[in-house]
Amino acid sequence: MSEIKRDQSGFTLIELMVVVAIVGILASIAYPAYIESVRKAQRADAKAALAQAAQFMERNYSLTQKYSGVSLPSSIYAAQYAISISAQSDTSFTLQAVPSNDPTCGTLTLDNAGAKTPSTAGCW
Repeated sequence: MSEIKRDQSGFTLIELMVVVAIVGILASIAYPAYIESVRKAQRADAKAALAQAAQFMERNYSLTQKYSGVSLPSSIYAAQYAISISAQSDTSFTLQAVPSNDPTCGTLTLDNAGAKTPSTAGCW
């Protein structure tokens, strides 16, 4: 009797496991880089909101000759950050952006003299 030869196609379990391992390794490298990129974008949004809030405070000062008694409008907004006035007097203010999750820089602050904290490289 003659043997019938069958063509087999498909993947073996070993080949499939190798592909899954490679994809897992690539994902473990790419995901942290992606998360850091998202944090940098959110931090840039918070910096822009702080600059906008400082401009609002300066416009108010030019009208009333004092920084006190002002609350920030709701249009000053940054995703994942709470923008607020942390200290306020007639002659000075300090704005802060408190993150919901930013272990690198933490809370960003900006005062009426333009001083920014933290001074960590990449935060401002």
